[in-house]
Amino acid sequence: MLKALAAITITLSAFIPVLAQKRVPDLQTQSKITNRIPERSTLININKLSMWIRADGMSGRNPHTFGGGVIFPHGTTNVVFQDGIVWAGLVKDGKTPELRAGGQRHIVGTVEGRIISKGVAEDPNDPDVRIWRIRRDWNTADLRQDAAELNNISIEEVTKSQIAEVREQYERDWNEWPWQKGAPFYDNNNGIMDPGEEPGLFDADQVVWLVANDLSEGHTFEPFGSPPIGIEFQATLWAYKGPPPLDHAIFKHYRVIYKGTATTPDTAHIDSMYIGQWSDPDVGSYSDDFVGVDTLLSLGYGYNASEIDDAYSRFDLPPPAAGYVLFASPTTDLPTRQTMTSFGYSTPHPLFHGCLGYECALEFWNLFRGFMPRSDPKNPEPWRTPSGDITKFPLSGDPVAGTGDIDGIVLSPGDRRMLMSSGPFTMALGDTQNVLIALVAAHGGSHLTSVSMLKFHTRAVFSVFENDLRPPNPPAPPELAISKLDRTLVLNWGNDATAVAETEPSPQDSYEFEGYNVYQLPSQEAPLEQAKKIATFDRVNEVTTIMRTVFHRESGRLLQRPLRIGRNTGVQRFLVVTHDHLRDRPLANGTPYYFAVTAYNHNPDNPIIPSLETPLDIHKAVPEWPKPGVRQGHAVGDTLKVEPLAGAGFIFPIVIDPSQISGDRYRIRIRRVGQDQLMWDLFNETAGEFLLRDQTNFSGNNDYPLIGGLLVKVVGEPPVREFFFGADAPSFDPQTAQRDVRQQVNVYPNPYVGVNRLETSRFRPFVTFTHLPQKTKIQIFNLAGQLVRTLEKDNDSQFLKWDLTNDHNWLVASGIYLARIEMPELDEVKVLKVVIVNRQLY
Repeated sequence: MLKALAAITITLSAFIPVLAQKRVPDLQTQSKITNRIPERSTLININKLSMWIRADGMSGRNPHTFGGGVIFPHGTTNVVFQDGIVWAGLVKDGKTPELRAGGQRHIVGTVEGRIISKGVAEDPNDPDVRIWRIRRDWNTADLRQDAAELNNISIEEVTKSQIAEVREQYERDWNEWPWQKGAPFYDNNNGIMDPGEEPGLFDADQVVWLVANDLSEGHTFEPFGSPPIGIEFQATLWAYKGPPPLDHAIFKHYRVIYKGTATTPDTAHIDSMYIGQWSDPDVGSYSDDFVGVDTLLSLGYGYNASEIDDAYSRFDLPPPAAGYVLFASPTTDLPTRQTMTSFGYSTPHPLFHGCLGYECALEFWNLFRGFMPRSDPKNPEPWRTPSGDITKFPLSGDPVAGTGDIDGIVLSPGDRRMLMSSGPFTMALGDTQNVLIALVAAHGGSHLTSVSMLKFHTRAVFSVFENDLRPPNPPAPPELAISKLDRTLVLNWGNDATAVAETEPSPQDSYEFEGYNVYQLPSQEAPLEQAKKIATFDRVNEVTTIMRTVFHRESGRLLQRPLRIGRNTGVQRFLVVTHDHLRDRPLANGTPYYFAVTAYNHNPDNPIIPSLETPLDIHKAVPEWPKPGVRQGHAVGDTLKVEPLAGAGFIFPIVIDPSQISGDRYRIRIRRVGQDQLMWDLFNETAGEFLLRDQTNFSGNNDYPLIGGLLVKVVGEPPVREFFFGADAPSFDPQTAQRDVRQQVNVYPNPYVGVNRLETSRFRPFVTFTHLPQKTKIQIFNLAGQLVRTLEKDNDSQFLKWDLTNDHNWLVASGIYLARIEMPELDEVKVLKVVIVNRQLY
């Protein structure tokens, strides 16, 4: 039997006829209808779209308000009122009628639970019959928006207990993932979810899964007047947080399995079967919509008929557009490729009279086959363009240009339904039909530029499909370490050779590592928009500025914009920072600075997503004076002496981080491999181990590993083959340490007069004790000799803050205080006077 593929990617706006004009709760009052998480429903909402789905397959309907349940963007209004998967075919099981239909439209024809055997389904009331939702970062993610939308409240109203409830739901579903029922997981190809394997698919950031069936005659009869077929229906929905514009899409995979009713014979099959995506797209207000289809993109979509929509105007936004795209599946269990075979639409307009009972099955049958929704299957009425041509794809013109067969020529703006169909195919008992869909939305500067932007986003969605349904990923993040020196910071992301290899691998998925960006930021929580790029180290190749195709919302035009700017500087994995690039002045000891290093890649064949950059991982670093008694053996930038002298001009051991120098002695050995290949090795003579082997860089650039605080360059081919060098490690002298603390231990600012330039809030005053050794105890007394506060530290930092509070966490009064600083490892005690003049807070 033919196992056909119906793969549909949807952009929010095409579906079938409905009984009557919908009644939607008033937008002003619907947000307060219910305020608790519905038991049978959940959300897929990790990106720009938010979509409700219920355990029985009801999709896109808000269970709180009973209004539209696909919201775009978050916190605004709906682009879809409801959608679903529908099917119809000639069922050859000895029963009548042969023509039967099923699925979900406004009335849902499926019930939660899988089919255990022919005619036997799971009990919908069983606790294990439900809907599941997971995300990999459930334990650390900020779930405030999730809790707000699930409870139908604002983010400001969310409580800690509501957040905890959502987190517990994620944990439970993660641990109880129903892989035995068919839920997807990352498998080692043995078909069993072994310990260590995780639920999910395609690197998705959020996944929803359910299983339902059509065995309840009461449920199938109401929407279609049709008896059950014996269909099990599995739905997997997933979404990505980014990159744009993938954060404007929700992917759906539907698996339809013919398992049969209690009386279905083993020889039963379904002839001329069709599967389709039905939708009732309401872009804001339901009374002013149009729909259309783009056959080149396999896209059915909904959009607003005018520039202003009453619902979106309340948010001061133009109306968006949304739609569905038809894919061919790349996975092995979807072996054939079928494109969209027809598109149809309907409306409550008298031209489309609606249907009741079995008449609906007949009308769907005609729609599936590319005809108008009429109830006479023997004499179907074809769709015609305004010029009179017969078509299976009505409304396939260009609404942006105003050309061709477009909505509004025959019908005035209003409520619409649409259906994207795939078929016919044949299913034997036990066969499976797969439907792959992407729901996409876009917001342009007007109702028509939203359509253009929707098609732009659809092309990006196709790029994911062409990459085996896996989104492009940035390189592995660099592992940054920062050494803190006197008015100097050394940023180093090349120490870990394994991490470097993960960041700079051979090309994967058409994306190749291209370079590093170094940023300075104003705070630990600052976004990328506030970062200042202070360096880029990119590969020397033909790639410099990476351009991205972007959609200009106001004009609706595609423009080229720079995304990454490189200058072929060569790859480097360290940076010595002595300047504050945000304030344009030298670094100051005791002042916190914030840096991040990212890696980015490049794909010249993807103009929409040509490059991805790792997220910011912000590190705080505070330059400091040398620790008491410590003297560095070398300065940053020193070049060490090489033996024999024949190495001069060929071997350059350069000091990058004096604090990391061990004092060991090293040997470089240069050897020739074969006729033309020259290699060199670095051996630690003191430790008796190789640090580097088979190195081939003789260029003299900075693309050398950083070893023990040294950048060892080998340039050209020297006349001899072995060289030796060593470096002086930092030294420590106890007597010097005692002298240092007597002279240098201090407190800043002193006096404190209501302000400290390092404070981030006037409600968090502090002073800082400086030049401290590792272990320090500070007792603060008032002039009456009363102990006010005790501070202690035992770490590498030479700084310790006092927040001007006493041991009871009360702000101390203005006055003079004595700080007794005890440094037991140096057998030293120092007493400082500290003057505090508090500001008037209220």
